[in-house]
Amino acid sequence: MPEIVDEGVAGYLVTTVDQAVVAVTEIAARNRANCRERARQRFDADRMVTDYLAVYDKHPPADPVRSGHLQLGPRHPGRRTPRPDGGTSPS
Repeated sequence: MPEIVDEGVAGYLVTTVDQAVVAVTEIAARNRANCRERARQRFDADRMVTDYLAVYDKHPPADPVRSGHLQLGPRHPGRRTPRPDGGTSPS
């Protein structure tokens, strides 16, 4: 999760119990204001929205029906749908 934690700045990434023990003893030395500012820079709502919109602009969604991401349910036999002329027709 290095994309979330700045190693040594806002926390520590560990893989062993021994590393965790060391990290816990060192965490008190971190500057809490720096940690908060870094989190605000990374995860501020305006910044995240801007980044997500950039991704969506770069990769526009495909047609959900043609791509198979949207499954249309079966038709309902016997249900009638209104027609523009006021009548109804089978669905």
